[in-house]
Amino acid sequence: MSRELAVRLGGWVEELLLALRHRGYAERTLRTYGSDLRDWLGWVADREDLQNIADLTRPVLSAYQQHLFARAPRRSSRARRLSASTQQHHLAALRALFRFLVREGVALVNPALELDMPRTPRRLPRIVLTEKEVLRMLMAVDLSTALGWRNRAGLELLYGTGIRRSEFLGARLTDLELQGGWLRVLGKGDRERVVPLGREARRALVVYLEKARPELAPTGVDELFVSRRGGPLGGREFDGVLTRCARQAGLKKPVSFHTLRHTCATHLLRGRADIRYIQTLLGGTPASTPRRSIPGSR
Repeated sequence: MSRELAVRLGGWVEELLLALRHRGYAERTLRTYGSDLRDWLGWVADREDLQNIADLTRPVLSAYQQHLFARAPRRSSRARRLSASTQQHHLAALRALFRFLVREGVALVNPALELDMPRTPRRLPRIVLTEKEVLRMLMAVDLSTALGWRNRAGLELLYGTGIRRSEFLGARLTDLELQGGWLRVLGKGDRERVVPLGREARRALVVYLEKARPELAPTGVDELFVSRRGGPLGGREFDGVLTRCARQAGLKKPVSFHTLRHTCATHLLRGRADIRYIQTLLGGTPASTPRRSIPGSR
């Protein structure tokens, strides 16, 4: 009977993903939700005591949470257990599903709301670039090619706004307003915010969009940044760009999306920007973007 319940729930999972796609959720988020929820459906199918949606109570979901806590990652032989952040992602998808089921009248309550989310360790950022190092990275980009202008625009945007990796990769052409000087991004918790664009970022984006992007991508591709093959830009490709630019600039520090995000925050703080403005820009809150997490903030 549990397998029949899992099949019925699978239909609702597809309905949820379709609804989220219509609401403009990033494909990366949809893929993650789909993968996490299908994992849960497999767990439900193996339970013999679950017959109806009403049987999916908080104790049942707590048992699934314990299953996540004890489970080893599929793709790693080193890690013994799923990380706290991965567990959080699974449970967040579950909350979204039950919220959808309640709204559709399929479930009376959302038992996932009462689950205690696993705490993730707060890690202090270790690497922040100086302004000269950022400039050296920007100057290391080869602007004789379309890819070079894409990379320059990407670097300027990341350093100028401090947006997250997922926000950068998920940005679409329709999210950008160059004349007004802003970009709309979808952040953690699927919260939208608008980030202002500085002069250099706007200038690089204009050149990229007018001269480079048409050469790289066919019409109909909505992603703001595209790959060398013309499709949506992947994280690994731009990870390589960051690593290559840092090496060509003679930097000894490893540079990532996160490095540029914290570099942006640190430089703003040292320039005496208000901490609340920085939190708003980065898409954080007083609790999630504490002053002590920014090097040099004391």
